Amino acid sequence: MAVVLALSAAGTAAATTTPLSLSARLIESSEFPGFVSVSGQSTTLDKTSQQWESGSGDTAAQSATDIARLRKEGFVAVVIRQLGTPIQEPWSGLSWVMQLGAPKDALSELAADVQKEKSTTKSPDTYQSFRVSGIPNARGYRLSGSSGTGYNVVFADGAFLYLLGFGWSGNPKKPPTQAQLIAAATKQYKRVHGHPAT
Repeated sequence: MAVVLALSAAGTAAATTTPLSLSARLIESSEFPGFVSVSGQSTTLDKTSQQWESGSGDTAAQSATDIARLRKEGFVAVVIRQLGTPIQEPWSGLSWVMQLGAPKDALSELAADVQKEKSTTKSPDTYQSFRVSGIPNARGYRLSGSSGTGYNVVFADGAFLYLLGFGWSGNPKKPPTQAQLIAAATKQYKRVHGHPAT
């Protein structure tokens, strides 16, 4: 589910062993300037892969395939937060974090997520990947089509998979940039890196 439309040694060791809840792993407004949680929309928690797939818009066959894969990967839960702007703008954002069974499962789902977006983007819509340096295993991609344009960064850290993205429709003046998305995702990664689940 993407946006269609990024101490001392002792102190570091202590920080990385502090457990974080799923919601605490979502992007913070200070990390993504210009974006805030959408007023009136609470964070959504999906506790089953069926709940997660129910909003995907996939065919029944594709949903069944995805649900089976997520079960195999030890799906635990996913938390989703819509992002908006302090003043009305023609763009919005999305931050979600998924917990899976193990680090290898998060990497597997990362690959599956990116491949799915790439393979299901059909002409005249376009899929274009971009480099995300500074975050191990991160992948970036731009989706563009009749419904709008969006930029997404997805990365795995431990048993968690993260997606941060934003998108818009029409031709807004001075929308957020790919570089701003990557910078925000990098801040998020540095904050959550290595923290175990609660």
